[in-house]
Amino acid sequence: MNLRLSPVQVRNRLILAARRIVADHTPDREGVCPVCGVLHCEALAVALGYLAGAEPPTLAVKIHCRAAVPPPGFTAAQLRTAANLDPVDAAPEPPDAGA
Repeated sequence: MNLRLSPVQVRNRLILAARRIVADHTPDREGVCPVCGVLHCEALAVALGYLAGAEPPTLAVKIHCRAAVPPPGFTAAQLRTAANLDPVDAAPEPPDAGA
């Protein structure tokens, strides 16, 4: 069986394994690891180190400033405000008919 995992899937599996190691190797009241039977468990130290270094995934969604139709429930002005666009970069607003 040939598994083809994406880097995110590999990362998620490593995090799950590290969390399981932390749960299994958490020391008792005297500070002794219940699995290894030692005072300073290397497996626990490595798992905690990995979890401390694992960064949460970043989700980057870029809204195109010239979108023809905004998503349902949003106005073009709300999209420009969310994207921090200057009025110069934004599409020109039509002139007010009453003025």
